[in-house]
Amino acid sequence: MEFTTARKTHNRQIFLKSLLISTHRTLAQLWFMAAGYRKALSYAEQIRSADAAADSRHVDNSLQVLMAHCHYQLSDYRSSTALISSVIEQADQPEESWLQLLRASYQAQNDYEKTARVLETMVELFGKPDYFLALSAIYGQLGQQARQISLLESLHEKRQLTSASHLKALGILYVQQGMPAKAAAVLGYGIDSNHLEASAENLRLLAQAWLRARNNDSAIKVLVRASSLHNDKKVDLLLARTFLTMRDWESAATGLQRVLDNQGNKDSEVWLLLGMARFHQGDYASAESAFINARDRGKAWVHKSARQWLNHVQAEQKKSMTATPGLAM
Repeated sequence: MEFTTARKTHNRQIFLKSLLISTHRTLAQLWFMAAGYRKALSYAEQIRSADAAADSRHVDNSLQVLMAHCHYQLSDYRSSTALISSVIEQADQPEESWLQLLRASYQAQNDYEKTARVLETMVELFGKPDYFLALSAIYGQLGQQARQISLLESLHEKRQLTSASHLKALGILYVQQGMPAKAAAVLGYGIDSNHLEASAENLRLLAQAWLRARNNDSAIKVLVRASSLHNDKKVDLLLARTFLTMRDWESAATGLQRVLDNQGNKDSEVWLLLGMARFHQGDYASAESAFINARDRGKAWVHKSARQWLNHVQAEQKKSMTATPGLAM
């Protein structure tokens, strides 16, 4: 009978302890949901202390995860990292939310290398486009542009890269890595599919990619379109410069005159370029007038260049004047 009483007492103690732990767990969860993270941690620590006193070998994953979240919310990222890492290491298959917390904890500590390793695991396990994009951004932070491009490129090939900022980023990365034709293809796709706005800036970026790829004809088509849609000095000036490069002096002069008209005839560099276009057209009078405007309005280097061109124009004018009587004879 004494054995039976002792057994009942023992069972009662176990029951009360279990009830206390269950109550503490509920209180920890309630405080966590109410953003009372320190209170939640206090109750969770009491449960851990009780397990330790009982020499329990059971690891309560859900409790450790809750504590890791509390530490994260309290900006104690090291403690959060230690707890959630322990949970992940002991699991056969880590849960997605655990990895999300670990990634956030490392990123909050600006530990981009470990953040990258976590995201690599998430990409491998779950393959979500958001994780590809996040990993590409981290590779960018680490200066690993080749890996960054590879991830963005894989999404683009699957037509899963639809954000304007990401399409533009890929285009810029291609240019930076010496692949302007690929940049033009991506930016052109973005604009044609309406994922990327046909703004003056985006069209100019596309044209510059074509120019770097030495495809002047495609660049001009884009710039003509941009010029028709937007009253933008940078677009018009780039178009005029492209015509100058192609030795299309008439189109260059027309474009440069448009820039001057829209900008109040104040840009000395544009006057200098206009003078060059008029000179190559053989219109020395107009060229001289343009160079005088450039000389009188310009900074030091424009002033110097304009003076040199003026000397050149005046020399050509003298040649023309002295050649004319001879021809008449």
